[in-house]
Formats: sequence, structure tokens, C-alpha cells
Amino acid sequence: MGAGGSVALPEGDSVTLDEAKAYAGEGGWNEDAQKAFDAAAADGKVTKDAISAYEAEQNKAATKLQASIRGQQERKNPTKPPEKSGDAPAEGGDAPAEGGDAP
Repeated sequence: MGAGGSVALPEGDSVTLDEAKAYAGEGGWNEDAQKAFDAAAADGKVTKDAISAYEAEQNKAATKLQASIRGQQERKNPTKPPEKSGDAPAEGGDAPAEGGDAP
């Protein structure tokens, strides 16, 4: 919830709906966040632990999604394997000559 928020969580053990929305920021509060708040709310408040747990769950899901997308992109456009470390550049290649007048 706090990924894009600019407001810190208030002091105390619980958070109201308005405080949670302010913490989440404009783009961070969505239907899923509202459902999670409603499910965890007691007297219109949730614990800070519930906010932290939801935020950690969302971060974990985002990380998995990013990894999946990276994997799909890698399968579509594979990265060239690195050159073998045992190969020396051919004579007259890009490597500067020893003792040369390199700047």
C-alpha cells in the first residue's frame, strides 16, 4: 500500500480507511486494497501489521510478475552468451600492444 504514498502511517497501532488511502497514495489504492482493508477491518480500522503484511504480499506478487516478464522477454530475445574467458584476442585485435604509446 505504501509504494507510492507520500504520507507516513500515523502513530498508534491501528489505521483508518482514510489514513490507509493516504499512505497508499493515488495509484496505490485499488479495488484489491479496498477488499483487503474491508476483510481486515474492525470498527473501521486495521492494524499496522495488517497494512505491512498486505504491502509485503503485494511486493512479492510484483516481484514474481517482473521475473515472469523478464523470463518471457529473454525467451523471445535471448541474450548472447559471454565470450569464453580463456580466449585471447587475436593478434592485431582491439587489445593495445604492450609497451605501446597508449594515452
